[in-house]
Amino acid sequence: MAFAILGLTSGRPTADGRQTGVHAEIRVSVVIPAYNARQALLRALAALARQRRLPDEVVVVDDGSTDGTAAAAQGLALPFPLRVVSQAHQGPGAARNRGVALARYPVVAFTDADAVARPDWLAEGLAPFADPAVVGVEGKVVDDAGAPPTVFTHQIRNLYGGRFLTCNMFYRREAILAVGGFRSAFREDSDLAFSVLERGWRIVFAPRAVVDHPPRQAGWREQVAQARKRRHDALLWRQHPRCAQAYLGSLFPASELLVTGGEAALLAGLWCGPWSGPGPGLLWAGGWLALALGLPRVVAAGLEGRRFGGWDYLYVWLSALVLTPLNQVYRLWGWLKPPPRLARLPLEAR
Repeated sequence: MAFAILGLTSGRPTADGRQTGVHAEIRVSVVIPAYNARQALLRALAALARQRRLPDEVVVVDDGSTDGTAAAAQGLALPFPLRVVSQAHQGPGAARNRGVALARYPVVAFTDADAVARPDWLAEGLAPFADPAVVGVEGKVVDDAGAPPTVFTHQIRNLYGGRFLTCNMFYRREAILAVGGFRSAFREDSDLAFSVLERGWRIVFAPRAVVDHPPRQAGWREQVAQARKRRHDALLWRQHPRCAQAYLGSLFPASELLVTGGEAALLAGLWCGPWSGPGPGLLWAGGWLALALGLPRVVAAGLEGRRFGGWDYLYVWLSALVLTPLNQVYRLWGWLKPPPRLARLPLEAR
């Protein structure tokens, strides 16, 4: 598929909201899914109003909110056209698909209701589309603008590219339609990007197209829920084995296998008991060796980029011992018995 691109000139809004300058002729629709995000959405829209290059339109898809999200957005006076549509709660993938179906312009920029775009975000995200071979652009996602993440928050970060987070992604609308849009059953952001890359199309990283995304709270229950979602990770390796290996690494990381195997060996040695000859001793020795090799790497990954104290450090070590085997179990379950919902979500304006 060949993608047409319009010429470029400069980029500032005039008093009546028209664009002049760089990227003026690249028309863009910004799509924001929102679910019970009344206050956060107001901040996101205010950030879009401060863009050096204003959006040609913004489409907010209210995904069955119960806190008045849609009504709050509809009452705003903004320097760009805003459409707010509502649907029954179907998840962010379905909401983004509906936004794509409603979008009027050839480039679609995705962000989240709780993300705040910096003033140059749209201009910098559109710049790579000057190259007709570029089909997608991922921007930089920072999660420590307000306060550093802690061990009790879920990181939403993309500092160097390759994560394809939909709180900061740009695609040609034709490409999204060509691959069928988002799927709901698993990591729809990576799935869409991999579907685009597998057609030989280019996605580039724009480090100056920045959004700030506050880290989300993730206590013990949320971390267990995240472990359950590992079942869906296996779908990416089944559907996109080459891209998944290239961008996400192994489905079963070596350090996590060492921790899981080490714990299994220790439990087996304990089960056999000292009366079973040299076997339990060998199991214990192997188990402790595996933990010594694997656990520090798992803990280091859990602490990377986070603020932590002594008790937090202990918590990460203990949670790594529990959650690491749980992650492997759910990934293996997903590989052996994939979740059934693999169909693309509808791309309908309705």
